[in-house]
Amino acid sequence: MTHKVGAFCELIEFLRNSHARWARDPQIDPKQRKLNDVISKAYSVIEPGKLGQILKETKAKGTIGFSPCKDFLFLKPPDKESVLPVLSIMGDLKGNGLSVRMALFTFDGSEVPAAVGFRFETPHGVGRHNYHHAQMIKSFDKSMRDLPQVPPWLPVTQPALMMSATNPLSLFLGILIGIYGLGDLLHDWKGQQFTHHLKEDLLELQRGCGAPLN
Repeated sequence: MTHKVGAFCELIEFLRNSHARWARDPQIDPKQRKLNDVISKAYSVIEPGKLGQILKETKAKGTIGFSPCKDFLFLKPPDKESVLPVLSIMGDLKGNGLSVRMALFTFDGSEVPAAVGFRFETPHGVGRHNYHHAQMIKSFDKSMRDLPQVPPWLPVTQPALMMSATNPLSLFLGILIGIYGLGDLLHDWKGQQFTHHLKEDLLELQRGCGAPLN
């Protein structure tokens, strides 16, 4: 499991670096740039040094914990979509536990920020949510304000949608595939060392979802 935890950490760092490169690119879509600038003022992009410390502890102990009110992993937008994915991550990988909260930010027709949010979790144990699942959220944490323009009636307990994951790593891979698409993701990751250690988890996820196996 240790090598897979290391691969997970490498993937997290790759995602942070990909967003940083995208944000510095002078050719990016002006609307996406504006969205990134506005959202990063309300939700702090985790600093490289702080992420390095978190990942160092993850490699040593298998646990990962972003401060729900201070640290957020920004991802580059998927191609041809004016949405900005922002994640908060908590979990114990060696204990097969992971919780990822994700908001997809955009602008409405009046150029005002809006978002839809999800949480992705490993099984809770005895109860209705004892399987890998996804639910909707109103905020990253109960102590924080609601996401912009989130409906007050949003159901946050049910539905709890089943996911084809079997462990924290395949759950996280499934989130990323949902954002970017499998083909684009594999193209983006070509040549990255972490793909070797996550290959079986990815193939297992593809089989469970009925996706073509390359």
